Amino acid sequence: MDWQTLNTDEDIRTFMNKFGYFHDSCLKEAHVQTKSFVGENYGMAIDPTTSASLLFQRQAGPISAIEIVFEEIKHFCISPLPADYTAEILDATFIQQNGIFYWANCEGFNPTNVSLEEGITWISAKYVKWRDRSNLMGGQLIYGEKA
Repeated sequence: MDWQTLNTDEDIRTFMNKFGYFHDSCLKEAHVQTKSFVGENYGMAIDPTTSASLLFQRQAGPISAIEIVFEEIKHFCISPLPADYTAEILDATFIQQNGIFYWANCEGFNPTNVSLEEGITWISAKYVKWRDRSNLMGGQLIYGEKA
């Protein structure tokens, strides 16, 4: 499937509906990158622009896995769940405010009252796109080095 860009609140609602509002899903992998690097002669190019690709899988179809790319990230908070919790997402928040997109692994996330509460993973970025990756079900590593 081709990349689908999210621009409007209607785009977000359509996307959330297609992926079942993240019900019974999990964040399988995340890959984060900046445009900064050190060259062969040890010179450094600094560009703090950050993007992240997130791969989610869920226990339903027809779209059972998605890849979401967040570009020009403003914040990214990954908070593992306590040991006595399971990792499935029951509901998620995906909103746009003042030209920034916000996604969180819980219902009712409010970006004006951000919490660093254990278990809440959230991200905000200027641009978002997604695509169907239902062919990537299972435990195989997608973004990292394969052993």
